[in-house]
Amino acid sequence: MPWNRWAAVRRWRVWRRELMNNREFIRRARRYARRNGLEFYFDAAKGKGSHGTVYVGDRETQVPHGEIATGTFMSMLRDLNINRREF
Repeated sequence: MPWNRWAAVRRWRVWRRELMNNREFIRRARRYARRNGLEFYFDAAKGKGSHGTVYVGDRETQVPHGEIATGTFMSMLRDLNINRREF
């Protein structure tokens, strides 16, 4: 299979777009909840170490401190049952 340079560039851009820090994730989760009429709550005390917990509606996920990697980001969205494009 030949290497497709443009496909690699697109994958890199998608990866870079999803990399964010914990504050940005919390801000976007709050905005998503407000747009969809869901309850939002962030509890910094509930979580191990430097993790906090975000509640959106009846779902919850752990948010690490600092930069959030792509896989962690996708897992957090899955926990909250949020589509990446809506977030």
